Amino acid sequence: MTLAHLYLVAFVAGTARVWFEVAHYSLIPTLVSPARAVEANSSLEVTEASPRWSAGARRPAHQSLCAANALLADAFSFLLASAAWFSLGPRPSEALA
Repeated sequence: MTLAHLYLVAFVAGTARVWFEVAHYSLIPTLVSPARAVEANSSLEVTEASPRWSAGARRPAHQSLCAANALLADAFSFLLASAAWFSLGPRPSEALA
């Protein structure tokens, strides 16, 4: 793998992360009632922070991966997350239209 491939994967993963984060946080209020929005956002933050908390325990496994494989795994995780979001189906307001 060349440096150009690494830059390409990093660019695609970074761009996907920006779009995912925007959609990620803006979709929560449409999925839950306003009364549960705080609970949903706090649950979301806990699930995002938990890998960071345990990163120290998994450090040797991360060091065995090369940078290209780590970026590829990150890009693949965005693909899976996108598939999960699309599997939710239309929002109730769109289903009635």
